[in-house]
Amino acid sequence: LGLAIQSRWLTLVHPLDLFEKSFIEAAPLVAPSPPFAAYRALDEALAPEATILLIAEPRIFGVPRPVIAPSQHDPSPLRTLCEGDAPPSSFSGILRQQGITHLVINDGELTRLGGNYPVAPWKTARGEARWWAFIRSLGEPVAEKDGVRTYRLPLESQHPG
Repeated sequence: LGLAIQSRWLTLVHPLDLFEKSFIEAAPLVAPSPPFAAYRALDEALAPEATILLIAEPRIFGVPRPVIAPSQHDPSPLRTLCEGDAPPSSFSGILRQQGITHLVINDGELTRLGGNYPVAPWKTARGEARWWAFIRSLGEPVAEKDGVRTYRLPLESQHPG
């Protein structure tokens, strides 16, 4: 098999490529913000020990690292923080203690579903304001592709804000 591939007699297609193509062709209106290209980019950008918390994105096929994918049935670990009293500047440290190293946010899905479908990491206007304060405190994303942003959660000693 290796010789056939090296000789270019046989080409391998990444399974995510096939899934993404069929998914996008089959359901462009159902899922207008597909994350799959961003997932491929993360494979090279993130350390092997990274653990990802997805925001507004339950589709985990192709995520290259361990992942926590909240849904409408199990809210994000950020919901408690956004609706609580801890300062947004402490959220990174709290999430790090839970083993989470990165946030991956699908902006298209957050905008599309956030107000009507419980995928947002907040429930109230106060919680939303605290969410955005937290995101601003993270600085620039480490990766951004097709409306999907990835932030590294800094260690407390590295926190930019």
